[in-house]
Amino acid sequence: MHLQDDRGGKYYYNFNTQEFEGASKSLIKKIQGDNAYQNALNKGARFLGVN
Repeated sequence: MHLQDDRGGKYYYNFNTQEFEGASKSLIKKIQGDNAYQNALNKGARFLGVN
């Protein structure tokens, strides 16, 4: 699973560490306060069978 920013940068999610590898702290802070982000993350994990 990945997150793509406005500039086209892709950051892959590491389910072991529960973070997007290489994403800036400001990007992480911005998305952590967004409920849609958490819902999408949970949905992706269910589809991938990681939950």
